[in-house]
Amino acid sequence: MNPRALVVAAVVLALLQCREHPREDRRLAQPKLEPPRAAPPKAKPPVIDEPKPEPKPATSPGKAKPVYRVGGEVSRPELIHRVDPDYARLNQRTIRPLGVAILEAVISENGTVESARMLRPADPDLDSLLLAAIRQWRFRPAKKDGKPVRVYYVLTVNIDWQ
Repeated sequence: MNPRALVVAAVVLALLQCREHPREDRRLAQPKLEPPRAAPPKAKPPVIDEPKPEPKPATSPGKAKPVYRVGGEVSRPELIHRVDPDYARLNQRTIRPLGVAILEAVISENGTVESARMLRPADPDLDSLLLAAIRQWRFRPAKKDGKPVRVYYVLTVNIDWQ
């Protein structure tokens, strides 16, 4: 017999045998799905002695002084001593800054500037000089019901360096 004929016969025989068996028999066995199990409880980490926070000084709730906004019953503080920024630090610059910077400061009961922050910066090099100068300003304190109080105060500084 011809070898080619043998190969064709083997293929035909294999195809006939496949048709004799139902398709269900040729399927792979489907694994049974088990319902999901609950995760095992996690082990608690070992307890390590954590440093205890230092006790804070005892203060009564009345000691914390609120910071008010100017307006209504709260009068505005009045500037009594102004310190200009140290422009000498910027002498190397060829362009002189001009414009307006807007800052917000907290003015204490005794008229000093407790803190200040830029709301609208004017110039990156000049902003730190402005903040340093404003922290040295002195005010006649704001008052509420005739008593000095801490206030937020918005300051507008015109920058005109001549």
